[in-house]
Amino acid sequence: MRFWDAVASCLSHYAVFAGRAGRHEFWWFAGFSVLALLGLAVAAAEMPAIVPAAQALALGLIVPLAAVTVRRLHDTGRSGVLAFLVLVPAIGAVALAILLSRRGEAGENRFGDDPRYTIFAIAG
Repeated sequence: MRFWDAVASCLSHYAVFAGRAGRHEFWWFAGFSVLALLGLAVAAAEMPAIVPAAQALALGLIVPLAAVTVRRLHDTGRSGVLAFLVLVPAIGAVALAILLSRRGEAGENRFGDDPRYTIFAIAG
């Protein structure tokens, strides 16, 4: 999955917590979110008038980022509740990043079809 395909997919599945998301989809969207928020933070530091817009974007990115995180955990066969690991001080974010980096389960699992093959079936 390419960068803009991943961003479009995550934004079109804005609040969909069911199903699975592949590694590319998750990491491309996470990177997009970080870059967008950093860019707005720098711009807001220079132009205080855009602070409300930066805050609105940050709030707007929370739901799709949470949704793709849960779907990514589903792809590895784990419950989406593990996304709350990020709230554990010091090691929670690292542990969650390790779980999100793992290869997804091959074939269908209890959360849905394998996203590696679903994308090609739809696109091709």
